[in-house]
Amino acid sequence: MVFQDMALFPHLSIGDNIGFALGFRQKRSVVKEMLQLVGLEGLAKRMIYQLSGGQQQRVALARSLAPKPGLLLLDEPFSSLDLKLRQEMRREVRKILKEQGVTAILVTHDQNEAFAFADRVAVMSHGYIEQLDFPQVVYQRPVTKTTAAFVGDANFIALDKALSLFPELEELAPQFSEEGLLLMCRPENIHLQAGGEGVVVREVEFQGAWQELLLEFSDNTLFKVHTGTAKIWCRDEQLDAVPASGCIYSADGLLLGSFCLSDGQLSYSGSTGTVSSLPPKTVTASS
Repeated sequence: MVFQDMALFPHLSIGDNIGFALGFRQKRSVVKEMLQLVGLEGLAKRMIYQLSGGQQQRVALARSLAPKPGLLLLDEPFSSLDLKLRQEMRREVRKILKEQGVTAILVTHDQNEAFAFADRVAVMSHGYIEQLDFPQVVYQRPVTKTTAAFVGDANFIALDKALSLFPELEELAPQFSEEGLLLMCRPENIHLQAGGEGVVVREVEFQGAWQELLLEFSDNTLFKVHTGTAKIWCRDEQLDAVPASGCIYSADGLLLGSFCLSDGQLSYSGSTGTVSSLPPKTVTASS
């Protein structure tokens, strides 16, 4: 197990930390192998306080791998590191685990970290697993509204209101007859076109590689949008906006299906994965 605070023994050297759970006969050779694996060759006699945060993380990983575990639990192991070091260690630890063929469970509250690190992602709520799937599926087709809201930013709007705001999606209407349905779309999956009417940019946050906009529609509905920086948007600027993809949820928050609007063609996929192409509709907004 790799602990959140690493739980290294401060009174022991690096080598003794790594070989703590090993028998005397195998200790020297395994410690040497582990130091080489994590890029700390020649540092076996160093003390923990002489290492950087990233080096300490490597020692914690080496100590956990030394006994050749069949399953490794990582309990938020990168949370104490700064952003760049956390990203570097995440990639390095994943690479080492892949090379060693070790199955690992990473516990984290950082959704981006889970998506970048894992082959499969499990989302837990109130002690139960709500969804277990590939990262891309969990993000693009969350099986519940709760999961959709947890794994990333999401805009939710009543389906009947969405169909009135976005005529491009009106062909979805015949697919549903229930009351209280919700449409969800991710902020980056909204097409924008300058010079429109009825949608106003209320807030702009420049994030370097991208911008976060807060849009207000004619009925005072607010949408969050993430877009690139090829065009810098300004407050009070008017535009057209339409969701390019998203999901539909029942009144009790269960996934009913997903839609995609591309080149004027609207398609709908039910929760079972069946895809149907709906009659073409002219799209007035584009990215």
